[in-house]
Amino acid sequence: MKALPLFSCVLLLATALGFGLYLSPEPRTERVIVQAASIDAARIAVTQAGGTLTHELSLINAVGAELTARERESVENAAGVRRVYDDRTVHTDAALCSLSGSANLELSGNEARWLVSNNGSQTRMLNAAVLFWPKKNDELERVSFGDNTLWSGEREGISAKLAFSGSSSGRSIAPGESRYFEARFDDLEGKQEDYEIRLYFDGDCEIEYPVPPPLPFEGDSDLEAKRSYVASLTGADALHWQGITGAGVGVAIIDTGIWAKNGRADAYLQKDGLGQDRIVAHYDAIENTILDGKVNSDKNGHGSHIASVLLS
Repeated sequence: MKALPLFSCVLLLATALGFGLYLSPEPRTERVIVQAASIDAARIAVTQAGGTLTHELSLINAVGAELTARERESVENAAGVRRVYDDRTVHTDAALCSLSGSANLELSGNEARWLVSNNGSQTRMLNAAVLFWPKKNDELERVSFGDNTLWSGEREGISAKLAFSGSSSGRSIAPGESRYFEARFDDLEGKQEDYEIRLYFDGDCEIEYPVPPPLPFEGDSDLEAKRSYVASLTGADALHWQGITGAGVGVAIIDTGIWAKNGRADAYLQKDGLGQDRIVAHYDAIENTILDGKVNSDKNGHGSHIASVLLS
């Protein structure tokens, strides 16, 4: 066999290596979250495996990282590592809710009809409804969605909370579909603004009539506080109809402070539905100082939460 010149051997070897490199691209990496007994243990596991650190999540003793499949296997078997999971974008069902309702409520015969449309890509199922109507209507007799009766009976008063079950086809609304939600009464009185409807679908998806205004705060839907959904959950709406609304009652909250000036959200805590100031006095017990009513003093959030509950 004739020996090849040294230059030819080197050239062939280089060509072979180059061809091999061409067929073997860089290993693909994936973004993960590595949780361990401590953030130091998570950090060490990633660096020793040869991965790249991207974030430090000290609250959960974890780090974000970019790892190849082999590096991930090494990290998963490292001492102190509890879990390695994909770092994926989170989408809430509510954010994907694309239901809408007509701006108008159709009143005809003994029925109030509201057109609901599904503008999204997922079928939604109606699970519950809350309704408010004029007292002169007397009894609620039937509730239907499309051609399907979801509830029937005799419900007296001015409000109802209804939960629906049974056939999913009768409660569902497909993408691109529109259906009427209908409430039939013993009698039909009043105008559109005398009614309220809230529909609750799967995936934390909900819509309401009247359609909320674009501004974050325009006062309660009923300035006399006779129809408030929050109040209806506790039965306080029955007191509102008797004229007991809490008007003129002051409450002292001893807590972490209040978000009295927090961008657009402060309107909920500063003003009531009539535009009147809600914060009468603002006192810092630690510094023994009277504060301006529109100063943020809550670095925790608990005090603002409690104030929001009381003001509902």
